[in-house]
Amino acid sequence: MDKPLVSFFFATLNRKDVVQETLEKLHEQEYRPIEIIVADNCSTDGTPEMIEKQFPGVKLLRLTRNHGAIAARNIACANSKGKYVVSIDDDSFPGKEAIVRMVSEFEKDEKLGLVVFDIYNYDVHIKHYHDEAHIPDERQSIEKYNWSGCGGAYRREIFETHGYWEEWGREAPFESSVSAKAMLMGYTGKQFSDIYVFHHWSPVGDPATFRRSEIADITACRSTLFFAVKFFPMNSVTLIFLFKLAWITVFHVFDTWRFTLLKGWFSGWLKVHYVMKERIPLSQQQVNNLSISLNAKGR
Repeated sequence: MDKPLVSFFFATLNRKDVVQETLEKLHEQEYRPIEIIVADNCSTDGTPEMIEKQFPGVKLLRLTRNHGAIAARNIACANSKGKYVVSIDDDSFPGKEAIVRMVSEFEKDEKLGLVVFDIYNYDVHIKHYHDEAHIPDERQSIEKYNWSGCGGAYRREIFETHGYWEEWGREAPFESSVSAKAMLMGYTGKQFSDIYVFHHWSPVGDPATFRRSEIADITACRSTLFFAVKFFPMNSVTLIFLFKLAWITVFHVFDTWRFTLLKGWFSGWLKVHYVMKERIPLSQQQVNNLSISLNAKGR
């Protein structure tokens, strides 16, 4: 029987050397067949040219403008064909055998809709990459729905049924939004100790990744509001959640004398009617499983 196609995809902007290494590692994967899609947000450092020259088998999407990380990720996912789709960052890649194990878990459990990858610091653990000596001897798994954008896998049906990641801004809880959609379809999410990615941890202050800014705070608060409106049930627990979010917003003004969260709060309510039209509420237990944070500030 033919093995299912697995699609890897990520978005990038001006990270040629990192992308080159990531693509090399993806081609070292033991699992086949795979396809790799890269959405390039108008890089000017030679990233797309490098991909075309060194990795002709990669599906390169040269976007005509910078769509941002989430929208570009959606474009890449929409251009994939795999039964299982693996979302990674441009500076992360799975362990060599991780996808073999991932596909095995999906194939034997039809209720498994999401696999959350464990994450290892590339610079600390890469010396173990070939023998994978850092992986626990006993295989362990836990039910999990929250994940980092640098490593997660889904069944394609989730996107075909409920759409892609929410494009609410740079600090939108896009990972949790697709996890919520998986729950609505009756799928579970799990994390396995031997299904993992290596990730370059960016140093504090790196201008490419340092995201504490006015825009980050605004979109973090606004998207937290949008998430509650779209996915939370209309009950007292949700009202308390929104009240706490409002309190954090007001307290932030007096604590920092900055109005970024307040801008996010009010700009969110001005547009919340659009989100109301897309409401697909979860049960309260499902919301609890998502463990949505009330930290409305941008990271």
